[in-house]
Amino acid sequence: MRARAAIAVVSGLIGWAGIAGAAGAAPARCPADRVAPPPAAPASDAQVSQYLRVVAGSSARVRVGVLGHSVLGRELPYAIVSSPGHLAHLASIGARLRALRDGATGSAGRVTARQPAIVWLAGTVHGNEPSGTDADLRVLRTLAAGSSAFACSVLERLVVVIVPVQNPDGRAAFTRVNANGFDLNRDWFAATQPETTGRVALLRRYPPIALDDQHEQDGTAVSTPPNARPVLPVMPAVALRALRERFAPALRRALHPTGRAFDLLYPGYADSASTTLDGAAGMTIEVGSASPYATRVAQHVVAARTVLAVASRSRGPLLRAWAA
Repeated sequence: MRARAAIAVVSGLIGWAGIAGAAGAAPARCPADRVAPPPAAPASDAQVSQYLRVVAGSSARVRVGVLGHSVLGRELPYAIVSSPGHLAHLASIGARLRALRDGATGSAGRVTARQPAIVWLAGTVHGNEPSGTDADLRVLRTLAAGSSAFACSVLERLVVVIVPVQNPDGRAAFTRVNANGFDLNRDWFAATQPETTGRVALLRRYPPIALDDQHEQDGTAVSTPPNARPVLPVMPAVALRALRERFAPALRRALHPTGRAFDLLYPGYADSASTTLDGAAGMTIEVGSASPYATRVAQHVVAARTVLAVASRSRGPLLRAWAA
């Protein structure tokens, strides 16, 4: 079976259709854009960058950029997806959320009724765990097309930042580490690598209330929050509560995880770093590397859609709690 068809079949089996309505009622009308399908999985780094540009050229819901370059000079592309109205005011949305994050008082410190929240999807920080990249391209297409109730609802409430490849040198060489031999998911705290500095700068510019960091692990088990102890004592209680009470239950229902839970002690992982830096509900999603590739991609698609659905449906209370 071709990979794209297999992804569609597996997605149906693990509840993709049910998640589509989880973001809440869609706006009355949402004009659709025709967006080409992503390249066959696994996509090369060049194909990823090219596809992001193609999607941006096809949809008014997408802006793309490059957050930096790898050790070997490869691009670190990203896409920002939201309603055209939100994208028209993206600079002010980012500035307002930075003010909220930093504890501004007065009007800058209040959450308005139409204030969108930001959610991040980040793939392949370990180059030999590539399925998150291909999952992100599929989520991007769904959101950019805007033809589903899920996409319309999410993009009226959220700004979605997608970084499909965090470690392009490692992905090209199929190695866990970058070209300097460094594990980039241990570098969020010290930020010694060029891939990290660009990523953290973009994260600080567009601070999220939730971040889905996509991984693979040995075997076939899937791991999602809730997290295990120990937890870094300075972790914001609001973020931990959002993880425990909102995101973790939805992810358990969608993916039925059987793998072990992960701690939140070291502030150099994406989940713990985004939580301490920005108060995000940072989460590591692991799928099993022994599963067929199409299954891994589909599982990450379901996880990402679940995170977006929860953040969209609960945007108001999550954002108010985050700002407070």
